[in-house]
Amino acid sequence: MRTGRMRTDCWIKPPSARSGFKDFFSKVDADVSEYYQLNPNMREEHIESRLATTLEKTSFEIYRQRVNIERRRKRLPSLALSISHITHKEVSHGADIGLVASLSVPGEITLTKASLIQGKRLYARRGVFDQDCEYEELFKTPGRSNIAPQWARMLKVTPASAYLFYNPLDLWIGKSLKSVGTRVLSAQIVKGKAAAGKHHLSARDLYDEGSTFSDWVIDEFICCNSGDSREEVISVASGENPNFGVRQTLQVSIESENIRPELFMTR
Repeated sequence: MRTGRMRTDCWIKPPSARSGFKDFFSKVDADVSEYYQLNPNMREEHIESRLATTLEKTSFEIYRQRVNIERRRKRLPSLALSISHITHKEVSHGADIGLVASLSVPGEITLTKASLIQGKRLYARRGVFDQDCEYEELFKTPGRSNIAPQWARMLKVTPASAYLFYNPLDLWIGKSLKSVGTRVLSAQIVKGKAAAGKHHLSARDLYDEGSTFSDWVIDEFICCNSGDSREEVISVASGENPNFGVRQTLQVSIESENIRPELFMTR
């Protein structure tokens, strides 16, 4: 199970500050996943909208205080997180979410980058989730047969493409009740599974293979291992390209809360 790991090369210092950000995204994911658990017939676009709205409306204040306690002790500027979303008109053959990160912390990082994301929900069987339930739409290409698979369309725009797999918060895996929630796989991994002849993916598979939502957002995306800084990709993720639409743009900003010049003076 890929969870609870911490990158050692992330620009967010110290590790306790990174944990504060991850706890925020874990809380959001838990809220959304619990709601889905109680409403197993929700459509993917409704889960996606709830995720975007919950990210925007959940207060970061308690996590901000925790993030900045150790940063102040280490004479680092305090950090602030803000999230907003824009819903674009319905699109066909684009992506569900364009995720854009604006990182502005002088002395540590100044970068804007993006990722394209497609969501897939776990299908309950007769209204009940179990570990053998599958993401039934993952390997299907709707509409005309000449339409390329979703992973191919996203990867043509950017290698920084991923899938969010929406799950209930808790699920019996084997003989134990596990915290599952939203899991993430790169589009490249999904493409590889399809090329290897994989036609089914279960909740058990994703629990073993996928990253948790908070781990992926912080350790992979924010910490710069994933994400594309090219202007044309940011434009697509922002919903500005008519040839490749996104249904939602999620804008995540992390910036210095108070910049004191003496922190960056050489001695």
